[in-house]
Amino acid sequence: LNLVLQKRYALLNWQQGSGKTAAVYHRAKYLLKYGKVRNVVILAPAIATNMTWTPFLAINKERYRVIRTYKDLEDVPRGIFLLLSTSMVGKLKRDLMRFVKLSSRKLCLVFDESDEITNPSSQRTKHILAVFRRLKYKILDTGTTTRNNIAELYSQFELLYNNSVNMTCWCDSIYHENRDKEIECERNLHCGEPFPAFRGHVLFRACHCPGKATVFGIEKQNQDVYNKDELFDLIGKTIITRKFRDFAGEKYKIRTHTVSPSEGEHEVYRVIIEEFCRICELYYNSTGDTKKDAGLRLMRQIKLLIKACSVPHLISGYYGDDYPSKTRYIESLIRKIPGKVAIGCTTLAAFDLYESYISERFPDRPIYVVKGDVAFKKRQSIVTEFDSTINGILICTQQSLSSSVNIPTCNDVILESLQWNIPKMEQFYFRFIRLDSKEMKDVHYVTYEDSVEQNLMALVLTKERLNEFIKTGEVKEQSEIFEEFDITMSVIDSLLIRSTDSEGKIHISWGSQRVTS
Repeated sequence: LNLVLQKRYALLNWQQGSGKTAAVYHRAKYLLKYGKVRNVVILAPAIATNMTWTPFLAINKERYRVIRTYKDLEDVPRGIFLLLSTSMVGKLKRDLMRFVKLSSRKLCLVFDESDEITNPSSQRTKHILAVFRRLKYKILDTGTTTRNNIAELYSQFELLYNNSVNMTCWCDSIYHENRDKEIECERNLHCGEPFPAFRGHVLFRACHCPGKATVFGIEKQNQDVYNKDELFDLIGKTIITRKFRDFAGEKYKIRTHTVSPSEGEHEVYRVIIEEFCRICELYYNSTGDTKKDAGLRLMRQIKLLIKACSVPHLISGYYGDDYPSKTRYIESLIRKIPGKVAIGCTTLAAFDLYESYISERFPDRPIYVVKGDVAFKKRQSIVTEFDSTINGILICTQQSLSSSVNIPTCNDVILESLQWNIPKMEQFYFRFIRLDSKEMKDVHYVTYEDSVEQNLMALVLTKERLNEFIKTGEVKEQSEIFEEFDITMSVIDSLLIRSTDSEGKIHISWGSQRVTS
């Protein structure tokens, strides 16, 4: 924090549960105390403004105002905190820009969960940059600076440095993918200049990560970082990275469970892989454009394979038990756990499955359910009630408890499905792992063997190497990441492979089938 107080711009990349809220609050108080700024604007997702910042400022007896309409920006007293959700910036853009101008830009921006602007092409990112990029003082904080690739850092750098000389491009070479998906190098004509305000993210991507990760990315390591030293110079002067273990020591353990699919589930995978054209219209509507439908086919096939790893009994071709093997396995896992358990689902179909199944199987234990349509106050009261039980079971969507909720007494968290990157999943399970946690926590990843979930696991671990690079400047070995997440290297043997036939058509083949052929 001493380093942060000496600078006008900084980004705290502290892992979830490490106390970012208190850190950025004290940075803002320091600026107010010495008259550096008139007011502090706290920009955060709606769930964070309602469930973290409002009670936090109330506990600290701070004067604050929640910005909901243009009238809330009139006659703002000096020294108060202004709470603004990211979803309101677009609606109040003109009024916010006028407020910034009238205050002579003497404001401090505290942007909580700054990974909200990782997509430089989104309207949200453009609005936030337009309103806040010229402020005198800015501090960003997030546990997930990158979700999928290193280019997602660019918008956060742009917000902090406003395309000034502080974000100069020193890369001699740039890279791009040719038609054969091979990386080609050429001379950078913008070397020594700041990244331009127009299409600067395109240059940043060309400098540092021209490749694109796919769900089959384990075959082709395209998560390499180019111009590594130049990038780390920019990261080193901007981002302070700390893992939860740096603050709190070993307080959680990740345990990976692989479930063997039943014959009925194997049949579902076979139907999706070999007969997708026949069943596609059962799950997806045609766009009306044959060419577009053909382009979407592989993506839809992958999404259906992922769905088959969560609710296979709802997909054509399934036969056998009324409930999937994974659901039965999770039931047996819960029976071994005497205390509280939380189950995080990724889809509403899975949520409905576990809500009915767990309620049926555990009639003597209190069951609590939370999903996205539950109001914030109601969500908090359900969580508080669950936290006060001895052996309660919480069933929720991972997205509904993605930030700003603390459930410190639950020691076991089960993820029934994977998301597209580890930071997204951490946003959920770190609700249970906090700085002041007294007991060891167990995070259970439950996946099917011989399924696309193994590809997904390999993909998210490949992405995780980027977060290690941001901290150390070195890309961690894949085997070290596997060890941290309790994965054996044999995961590669059970991957699904993308292949092309003699006619140039793309197909998915099974890893286990490839071995026997």
